[in-house]
Amino acid sequence: MRHILTLVAAALIASGATAYAQQSKLFQDFKPGSEEAIQVEADRLEVTEKENERISVFTGNVTVRRGATTLKAATITIHSDAGAPEAGKEAFNLIEADGNVEVSERDQTATGDSATFNMKTQIATITGNVVLSQGRNVLTGARLVVDLNSGIARVEQGSGGRIRGIFTPNAVRGSKSD
Repeated sequence: MRHILTLVAAALIASGATAYAQQSKLFQDFKPGSEEAIQVEADRLEVTEKENERISVFTGNVTVRRGATTLKAATITIHSDAGAPEAGKEAFNLIEADGNVEVSERDQTATGDSATFNMKTQIATITGNVVLSQGRNVLTGARLVVDLNSGIARVEQGSGGRIRGIFTPNAVRGSKSD
């Protein structure tokens, strides 16, 4: 997220509606080709199979981990193909998270009301009261969109709203001052 918080200042100042960021590391472990196991913990699981799709709804203090990336929410729904996953194919197509969503990857954290991660488009989106943080650096907006193909993240704010940020020099964890 250091790259997320290294914003292009001109975009932030000029638009007030959208801020563009450099490379994002959030959700990187959810990219295709990861050999890391997907670990899920929850209070309850309900599985439904329809035609060619399996829908697994995890509720209650849900945590999904893959590599260094952790996704937490009140409810996480995982959409996958019905039947056993084929060798070399991803285990899921879409993840939807609702309720106190938190995504963390090493020293980066993003929170919001809901999130989606689409394996086909490789787009991760967090919406509703989005807060990005790394060390003492904080950025807030209404929506975060991360394109995992390019690594580019975009923070957006609704009409009439403003993106807000606090950037402290050398405030990233692991820097000389922390």
